[in-house]
Amino acid sequence: MAHLAQAFGDTHLIVRIMPNLAVEYGQGVTGFAESPRIDPELKQRLSSAFAPLGLNLWLPEHKMDALTALASSGLAFNLIFIEAMIDAGIALGFTSKDAKQIVTRTLAGTLSMLESTGKHPGELRWQVSSPGGQPLPGHLL
Repeated sequence: MAHLAQAFGDTHLIVRIMPNLAVEYGQGVTGFAESPRIDPELKQRLSSAFAPLGLNLWLPEHKMDALTALASSGLAFNLIFIEAMIDAGIALGFTSKDAKQIVTRTLAGTLSMLESTGKHPGELRWQVSSPGGQPLPGHLL
């Protein structure tokens, strides 16, 4: 943003926007790095305009690279994981179509559990992976 401000001068308002590709489906994450001089009304109008695309976050510019790594590259990491799970399902004897349905429904169910319960992912994981769904002795969540 400093480079753009230098190129265009102080009279221009600059807002850096970084959406991930999931905005196309209304489930994206968009980061906004605001200029210190942004008009609150413009900030609200931008937030409203982008609301149908998913989550909007106003951030200091120094967090934009981290957001890009987490939200944009995160999509690719998730897709690699999903692809590996589908491949594992096929190796276990499911058809490609069935494996994809099982994996996508399992992931949707996982996200639903996280959103509905508000619990930490580790707590939910212990309910699934520990004997009787209870934390192991001495394990703190």
